[in-house]
Amino acid sequence: MAHYGAERDGDVTKWSNLASFASFIGRSTNNAGVHILMANGGFNVSSQYNLQRVISKQLYLCQCLCALINLRPAIGSNKADKK
Repeated sequence: MAHYGAERDGDVTKWSNLASFASFIGRSTNNAGVHILMANGGFNVSSQYNLQRVISKQLYLCQCLCALINLRPAIGSNKADKK
């Protein structure tokens, strides 16, 4: 199921979309998170070719942030798992 976020544009560089996606994942997994998350962001740089690396870094950082806020904790990483 596709989820495009609060802005409905799928832009992972917008916090409102990341927060909306995190809420969606939480509801879908009973707040457990996901085991793996893949991202494949892209953008058109034809008009800003000289800024491609700068724009790419922002996208990579936001994709990483998206994964970090949605991945489930490792087994044994909290007190409940150690009992």
